[in-house]
Amino acid sequence: MFICPSMGQISLSVRPVNMNVRELLEQHQVPIADPGNPHFRNYWVNVQCVFCHSTKFLLGIRNDFSGASCYKCGAKNVVSVLRALTGESVDFIRSLAQFSTVERVEKSYGIYTPPNNLIDLTARDREYLRETRKLDPDILVERYSLQSIGPFSGLARGVFIPITYNRRPVSWQVRFREAVDGQRYKTAKDSEKSMSEKDMLFGNSPAAQIVASKLAADLSVFPGETLQVCLDADDPGSASPEEIKLLRKTVGL
Repeated sequence: MFICPSMGQISLSVRPVNMNVRELLEQHQVPIADPGNPHFRNYWVNVQCVFCHSTKFLLGIRNDFSGASCYKCGAKNVVSVLRALTGESVDFIRSLAQFSTVERVEKSYGIYTPPNNLIDLTARDREYLRETRKLDPDILVERYSLQSIGPFSGLARGVFIPITYNRRPVSWQVRFREAVDGQRYKTAKDSEKSMSEKDMLFGNSPAAQIVASKLAADLSVFPGETLQVCLDADDPGSASPEEIKLLRKTVGL
């Protein structure tokens, strides 16, 4: 509040400069994925993409302004994304990023601990991989050591997928046969993994796309052409035969 003797009291509205991304978007009433949404991610704010116009919450923005990426159309400039969503000025958004008070917590992980009672890939899971995903289960077992969730494991039945780094298992994921509480996948808790799958390049998640963009930039200095490919599907396993055929044609396979 500013007081001028000749003019009386004048109230001035000052916008805070310590908002995080979620607070900024909530202030502008931008729809955000809540914890019950399959696209909700900790430390990210997921919204509908203003670039590929997906009706799903595929555009993820780090809550501390440090990155943004869409599952479908790839990595984005954070300032450009927030300006498109809120209409705020570039300078104001940059000031929020500069003075952001979001606590940057260094993540800690535990020991690789797979679920109890894993068994050899069952006939039903083999059929799912072969008929639904159009994949060869024998190749997947040999190459990626896939297994099935056995009875009395505490988890719904599905395919167990170990995640390795330098040929060493560091995390895991389960693809349920049927959705559990709307979720078709379950990933190891922080205490059950020795390294985060988000720090590795695989899949179509926003974090993976940011890693992919950095890798593409590193490779672009070498001879040849470097391409970063973003699929229309949520992940490569759910891509249509037509999209896979187009991808193979594009890269000359």
